[in-house]
Amino acid sequence: MDLTKQFFKYVSQNIFGLLGTSCYILADTYFIAQAAGTDGVTLLNLCLPIYNFIFAIGSMIALGSATRYAIAKAQNDARGQRYFSNAILCAVLASIPWMLAGAFAPGVLLRLMGGDAGIVALGIPYARIFLLFTPFFMCNYIVSAFVRNDGDPSLAMVATLSGSLFNVVFDYIFMFPLGLGLAGAALATAVSPIISIAICSRHFLKKENTLQFVRQLPSARLLAQSCQLGISGFVGELSSGVTTTVFNFLLLGLAGNVGVAAYGVVANFALVATAIFNGVAQGAQPLVSRCYGQNDHAGARKLLLLGSGTVLVLAAVLYAAVFGLTDTFVSWFNSENSVQMAQYAHTGMRMYFVGYFFAGFNIMAAGYLSAVNRPAEASITSICRGMVAIVVCSLVLSAVFGMPGVWAAFPASELLTALLTLFLLAFVGYLTASGAIAGSADAAAIKTAKMAISRAVPVVGGILADAADTVLAGAGAVRNTVGVAGLLAVLAVGLGPFLQIAVQYLALRVTTALSGFLAMQEHTKLLACAADAMGYMLAMTGSAMLMVIVAVCAFLKAVNG
Repeated sequence: MDLTKQFFKYVSQNIFGLLGTSCYILADTYFIAQAAGTDGVTLLNLCLPIYNFIFAIGSMIALGSATRYAIAKAQNDARGQRYFSNAILCAVLASIPWMLAGAFAPGVLLRLMGGDAGIVALGIPYARIFLLFTPFFMCNYIVSAFVRNDGDPSLAMVATLSGSLFNVVFDYIFMFPLGLGLAGAALATAVSPIISIAICSRHFLKKENTLQFVRQLPSARLLAQSCQLGISGFVGELSSGVTTTVFNFLLLGLAGNVGVAAYGVVANFALVATAIFNGVAQGAQPLVSRCYGQNDHAGARKLLLLGSGTVLVLAAVLYAAVFGLTDTFVSWFNSENSVQMAQYAHTGMRMYFVGYFFAGFNIMAAGYLSAVNRPAEASITSICRGMVAIVVCSLVLSAVFGMPGVWAAFPASELLTALLTLFLLAFVGYLTASGAIAGSADAAAIKTAKMAISRAVPVVGGILADAADTVLAGAGAVRNTVGVAGLLAVLAVGLGPFLQIAVQYLALRVTTALSGFLAMQEHTKLLACAADAMGYMLAMTGSAMLMVIVAVCAFLKAVNG
């Protein structure tokens, strides 16, 4: 089959599968909103980071192990079979702490997420049930990823959609006719991955199946090799949790539970959007890994271009739908007809979703870099968008602009990440795919990279190319003298000033708030200006540290080969 046709087959089926997964969270939110109103939506939004972290661990193990398996399979390496067994065993072990938390301390987790006494009391049964089913959530990721990488994306899609459909139907049955309330919603969600795993298991009965469960003890070495390539999936899933957690705490301070409920609406639709772009990246991954394993660099580049064009078109369609139907979407989850919540969510939807024009590309690029065995570059992109950039942008912009700043943080962070990702793809990823870097970055390869960048982007590229000399020389000098530990020590030097500024920034914010309570207007304005200035200093310091990390990871890897 033509590579383009294969791409659209794998991507479309994976998108539908992941859409089904995200849509059942929408169904949860809708039914919970009908049953418990704004407090129910707030509860679910506080639980989303916990979901995200569990899914992130499962995604990291699943995508990393399945990618290793696909590369080994393309190279006719029989040792690849061990990755499947090890992934299942490690996922079960990783689930144990979550199951213990669900059994003995679900309220503690909800309080850590920012829930007040009423929300915690409402949410304990919900959290306890879904935490006890953690192994099935993680193993569902693994089984579907391996089935997809073993040439059966259609079955993986059917399994995921079936599990999601079960969840939607039984959400209603458990919550309303049976009267189980929020516990019923959690039970429907918890059983759905079991349905999906059962359907995927049909693959193991087919003649085309090449997957085998090897009797072995869990291997930390195999897990580390897998997680290396799965870090982009981990951060991709975790980023939603990090974003939700940071936004929840900021919005609690700015607008209380109503603000969090409004973000709950935005976050649920954001999960659907993210699922679409994850579908493109994960659907392309088996094909890219196969091309990489067969040294088909032209095919890998073609898939990257197809993926980038696809996510851009999808982002345009998605934003058109959100912009045109904003009020309709918000009304689905506003059962109490809260005017304030509707206003917050209306503004949030339209500002937040601008970020997907950049987020789609970032997700696709991170998946591509993992698939061609460039874990360092994939990790840089994923960590920047999922943790560093979003946290810095949300803190700075919310401090300056209030609620609009919170909504604008996502587009701003994704734009910054996209610029970084373009640089990494041009300087490292492109060379890897074209075979310019075969095992070591010699002088000729470096010159080629510099020339390519300089000619492609005359002004900015020239600056980057000149900076490359300095960074490479510095990285090489440090490496040769003190090694990697020395480089980490260099980074640690910047940590002190960053923490000092962060503490001062928080102290100024607290003092400003206290001054406002005392009605000291002039003092409040002065302190607010000082806090804003300190916030900018914090952002600049964090950005400088980020660039150091990028330089060390990208260029030292080139120097080391």
